Amino acid sequence: MATIYRYEDKTGEGPYRCDRVERNVIDINILHNAHNNAKKRPAWGTDFKSSRMYASKYLSGCLTIKDLKKWFWGFNPLLKKHEFFIVKYNVKDLEIGKSKKQIRFYKDDIISKERVN
Repeated sequence: MATIYRYEDKTGEGPYRCDRVERNVIDINILHNAHNNAKKRPAWGTDFKSSRMYASKYLSGCLTIKDLKKWFWGFNPLLKKHEFFIVKYNVKDLEIGKSKKQIRFYKDDIISKERVN
């Protein structure tokens, strides 16, 4: 079993999938553009194998809250403003990205989920 932390909104969407949720899209696009251009925060296609084909079956996060906040450094207040919160998942298995910073897990491997803040 492993524990993963991720940001989600009330619909369960993370910051990278929130285009389907009504909020200030300009704010969120700033985050998307910053991360797309950051070598320290590689996109799924860079960090994981077969990223696009199976993206809807996976969620991503970090191993610790500290790592999660570091991943979203400079954007944590923005995420809070847009009603994202940290969720703790216990999962059967996980995959660590090549960057060693991003974790993904299969949705069917979720054992439990609880809101942290």
